[in-house]
Amino acid sequence: MDKKQYQSIIKAVSDELSEKFIRVEQNLAKRAPLIDQDIAEIVREIGLETTKKVFEKTRDSLVLKKTPRTENSEEPDDQRYNVVFGPIELDSPYLWRKSCRSKPLVDIMGISHQGRSIGVERALSDFGIEESFACAAKRFKEHYHYELSPTTVDRTTQKTAQQA
Repeated sequence: MDKKQYQSIIKAVSDELSEKFIRVEQNLAKRAPLIDQDIAEIVREIGLETTKKVFEKTRDSLVLKKTPRTENSEEPDDQRYNVVFGPIELDSPYLWRKSCRSKPLVDIMGISHQGRSIGVERALSDFGIEESFACAAKRFKEHYHYELSPTTVDRTTQKTAQQA
């Protein structure tokens, strides 16, 4: 990824967000030490929503490519996928015809129910090798503001260790 390609939109969103923040929030001078946390929460929501939209649009373009007139689809399953911004709920369409079945979200994009992005897996395994899995789960919640179980930390850490 080339971050330079996103600088103009980052600047535009930052300008708009800062102007709104200054208009809406009270006592900014007194709250100065807390402002970064407030903005981090807003940015986390932007990241979550943007990630979800990118996943959905990518999935939809794959479905359009993979759905010839002879192919059928069933009601999509809901997939909960964990990214660094939080969990995302996505519809996972199931496409089929006589000789072939496909779930583009799972088969092509690698997004499965209760799955985790590489960033989440890295954080879990980093925390998991440093301390108990229960403490690592608490630390994950402190840093990423949502909860995953100690068992998830254990499985992720073990998987990462086996791949090393």
